[in-house]
Amino acid sequence: MAPLLNRIGGRGREVHTSSKVYELPKRSVRAVRDIMTIPPELEGILASTPDTLHGAVRFAGTRVFAYQLFDYILSGRTLDQFLNDFEGVSREQAKAVMRWKLREVHNELEPATRA
Repeated sequence: MAPLLNRIGGRGREVHTSSKVYELPKRSVRAVRDIMTIPPELEGILASTPDTLHGAVRFAGTRVFAYQLFDYILSGRTLDQFLNDFEGVSREQAKAVMRWKLREVHNELEPATRA
């Protein structure tokens, strides 16, 4: 069963799944759109078009924001939980985005380890 976004604003956002209610961090679509652009290696995996979700970066072929994957992982949930709750996102798409982000973090930390 796909999650239902019950409420946006106030204390944050609640995602209702078949068995639980998760509280996710408050975030606006505009802030997400301004923060992330699609890197060349993720073209075809992520998409952003002005007429869908106001141009926010999402998994290609879905209406699932890319940042929702990281919200899930950072809140202690598993990749399997994310994939079960957000139908349409493939394991390959999610893993490609996580690998890209891991490389990005590694590249940011690498100069610090040389100092």
